[in-house]
Amino acid sequence: MGGSDEIKRLKMTDLEFANDLMTAEGETADKAAPMRERKAARAEAAERFRKGRL
Repeated sequence: MGGSDEIKRLKMTDLEFANDLMTAEGETADKAAPMRERKAARAEAAERFRKGRL
């Protein structure tokens, strides 16, 4: 169970770096995007837990 959490954390960290790298020069990176993705992932996990589908 802990390994899965670590993988998710690493994926989210990777998203933050990718967000910065994919932002065109002269544009501002959407710093809130990774936070929104994490929030959506937590909501999805909570819904699965609530429905008994871990």
